[in-house]
Amino acid sequence: MHSPHPQDTDRWADLGQLTAFLAHEINNALAPALGYLDLAQGRPPGDPLRDKALDRVDHAVRRIAHLSHSVLGLSNPRPPQESFAPIDSAVATAAGLLPNGHNLIFDIDLQQDTAAIEPIWLEQVLLNLLVNADRALRSAAEINRTIQITGRTQGPIYTLRVQDHGPGVPEHIRQQLFQPGVTAHAPGSTPGHTPGHGLGLALCQRLLEAAGGSIALDPHHTPGAAFVLTLPRAAAIRQAA
Repeated sequence: MHSPHPQDTDRWADLGQLTAFLAHEINNALAPALGYLDLAQGRPPGDPLRDKALDRVDHAVRRIAHLSHSVLGLSNPRPPQESFAPIDSAVATAAGLLPNGHNLIFDIDLQQDTAAIEPIWLEQVLLNLLVNADRALRSAAEINRTIQITGRTQGPIYTLRVQDHGPGVPEHIRQQLFQPGVTAHAPGSTPGHTPGHGLGLALCQRLLEAAGGSIALDPHHTPGAAFVLTLPRAAAIRQAA
């Protein structure tokens, strides 16, 4: 019986990680979709609220299909394709995908530009950061529930900053924060909510690095957590082509 080739082992390990990432994102997307489905089922045909809820369910299912194809495609090296994401549109989409009733306040200040990245990748990165921020803010009472999102052009790079005023990231996990399985949200830390699985930030890093960008925790931001994203600007990519 032959031992598997090291490259095959690495590929299966990579596929396993991507499958875990995908399961994490599908689970996040299904939660609000099921809520909208329950709402629609409780309304009579022709009710505008029912139609709106079903539209949300349709959008969520199509997004899951698109995201599945996109994320699993990371396992197949291929020439880079021209995919551009308007920053303001990605931020608006991510904020709109958060379930209603979370009472978050957004303070958004963006310099308009377009990044060289799959739009759904950038939206998913931002959504993961917003979900994490919301979970952190819910774990603390009487706290500022404002999430600040700022973005600026710096030469060929666009820098996005997402920050909150929650309890922040514990010092002892900061060095491993982007490794799969590492989470700042311990069981029971957020009443009424399932603890994180430590996959969202790892996927954020994977998606951004695949597009030539990066993500880092600002160690000096306090109180709360601040994540700094760098993205290649579409204009710089076009000029270099």
